[in-house]
Amino acid sequence: MIERTAKRIAVSCVKNNVIQKEQEGVCAYGMELLIATMCSTVAILGAGLILHRFWYTIFLLVPFYHIRMYAGGIHAETYAKCILSFTVGFLMILLGTEYLIRAGFQDGLMLYSLMSFLVIWLVSPIEDHSRPLSVDEQTGYKKKARISAFGYESMVQAIYYIWKSVEALYAASAVSAVALVLILGIVKNKRIGYRPAHICRK
Repeated sequence: MIERTAKRIAVSCVKNNVIQKEQEGVCAYGMELLIATMCSTVAILGAGLILHRFWYTIFLLVPFYHIRMYAGGIHAETYAKCILSFTVGFLMILLGTEYLIRAGFQDGLMLYSLMSFLVIWLVSPIEDHSRPLSVDEQTGYKKKARISAFGYESMVQAIYYIWKSVEALYAASAVSAVALVLILGIVKNKRIGYRPAHICRK
């Protein structure tokens, strides 16, 4: 469904002279990623709203998306698996963070976030065979991942230790979630081998 919708949009762009014919494939692929991301985001925000944790969901989503955009990490092999795994995983992080806060593990969350920041700094970007990067992209993404991770980590650490903000703890968990995605990406690449290719369509 996502592929068909993206294809229709790309064909429409060609017919309306928005893009050239030779750009149709790239446009369609970009639209696939955009639609999949929108579906995942709507699912997460909807779940956060239903669970009465909408703002905590925002504090998780924004840093996660911003850092992971450049840091990379593991990707599912199909869009359906991507949306499902992302939604389930994010809800586990959201509820897990709440549980740890109630258990009095706030300082532990902040320490784990700091360690996660170091992981992001050292290993990003992590390619997945569905997201190949050129040499120039590798260099650029590494710099951007480090800057964004440093910015968020510095901010959440300062806000938490100055104001003891609960929201900062959720943002800290977002940094930790990115590090986890990177580690899973490394494990996946070692297990199946890195093979540059577009995302599988099943």
